[in-house]
Amino acid sequence: MRVTIIHRLQRTRREGFVDRSEFIESDTIRIGRGSKADIRLEDSRLLLRHAVIKNIDGRLVIIAEGPAELSLDGRTVKELTISNDRDIWIGPYKLSLLEHPSNTEFTIMFELLRPLGNTKKAITENIYTPILSNTRNGWLIGSIISILIL
Repeated sequence: MRVTIIHRLQRTRREGFVDRSEFIESDTIRIGRGSKADIRLEDSRLLLRHAVIKNIDGRLVIIAEGPAELSLDGRTVKELTISNDRDIWIGPYKLSLLEHPSNTEFTIMFELLRPLGNTKKAITENIYTPILSNTRNGWLIGSIISILIL
């Protein structure tokens, strides 16, 4: 099957979109963040091998691999048929089937709608360690512990 893949990234400052298209011609299309994936989605919340897309009797079917999950209307599923009226979630990405040009059988758009954000800031705000901080007390307690261990 010949598929057009559109990756859509949302710009935050100008309220516009950036699209990147690629053509894939294969019987099975692998989705994940690993190097062997046909469609690489760069997000740590996805597995290396997250899902596969297959053409089964003229229907485009997506199947989650292993412990991976897909989401449809807030429900987690392992396998479903992709159609125009369904928005399927693969982690933070929304997968949509679009009208396709005559040179491909299907056009699929992946849109990143739930970006990770600034994880370092979120982690540092949620973790509070006054004893082992970068202050004089932290160095003093760390030195005492080091001396007791040695």
